[in-house]
Amino acid sequence: MWAEGLGRGVKPRAWTLGYEGLSAEGLFGALEEAHIETLVDVRERPQSRKPGFSKNALARRAAQSGRGYVHIGALGTPPATREAFRKDGDWAQMRREYLRHLKGQGESLAQLKGLIGAGRCALLCYERDAADCHRSILCAELEKEGYVFTHLRPASPAKPARSSGAKLSDFA
Repeated sequence: MWAEGLGRGVKPRAWTLGYEGLSAEGLFGALEEAHIETLVDVRERPQSRKPGFSKNALARRAAQSGRGYVHIGALGTPPATREAFRKDGDWAQMRREYLRHLKGQGESLAQLKGLIGAGRCALLCYERDAADCHRSILCAELEKEGYVFTHLRPASPAKPARSSGAKLSDFA
């Protein structure tokens, strides 16, 4: 197993990704490509208007693909912090509030560290770019303890070209 060498100087490693712009197929394709064993949902509320990205759908799809799914809601951004950020866009304040929140999440952090140590896992949230997401703050804190993160950015599916209505036979 991957974690066997951790005691000999190998840094614990995990991945992150956001599902913004992805289909469920695209998300699970990226997990397959990165050989992810466990999907760790770090959204405070694992709900989505986007089909396939709510907790039960993700858990079902993960099980079908031979992966684990774990939701650790306590590592998500608290609602008041999210709401304040939506209103003022103050990333520095959001970061301070989230870090304050993390200080009280020892049990959830220990759970996450255990999952990282047990195998290849990826932290999931919405934002495609980790720099725009609380997971970058979470990862930065764990990096202080020697953890290493790779932020995946799977390609969004190409949008079909708009048709002019012309047919190939029109050009023959």
